[in-house]
Amino acid sequence: MDILFINATEELSMRKEVNGTLLLATKLLNAGFEVDILRFEQVEGFEGPYLTFIQNMIREILARKPQCVSFYSLWPDYHIMLRLARELKQANPEIVTVFGGPQASWTAETTLKTMEFVDYINTGEGENTVVPLFSGILRGEGDLNAIPGLHYRKDGKLFHNN
Repeated sequence: MDILFINATEELSMRKEVNGTLLLATKLLNAGFEVDILRFEQVEGFEGPYLTFIQNMIREILARKPQCVSFYSLWPDYHIMLRLARELKQANPEIVTVFGGPQASWTAETTLKTMEFVDYINTGEGENTVVPLFSGILRGEGDLNAIPGLHYRKDGKLFHNN
């Protein structure tokens, strides 16, 4: 699988679905990427102990064998998404981690400076940048410097595109 989106959805229903992620996934599918969405509610132990849930999430993510994992983050679950990204990088450093959503956008610079397990943060409206971003990461196509609002680390240096 190319890209796995992670959402903190607590209830599987159309009323609770994160529409933005569906839009991004559809754009990527239309561009020829293999994409899936994993929601918290889909993972065993969601309502159980925190560490058990984290372990189950990591196990489920790794079982799907994604090249990239994209975390959608609102402030109430940002700490959980960061924990998942850290545990994921420890389990498989080759997986590329991407963050998006309001909380990631608001804290992009600080997050990249302090969280070495976060590779990219896409700020702003992702529907305009998702295909060029993942084309650049996975296919080596295009110029990551040309993607507006992208924060990333390359060769130990931090970059922020206007």
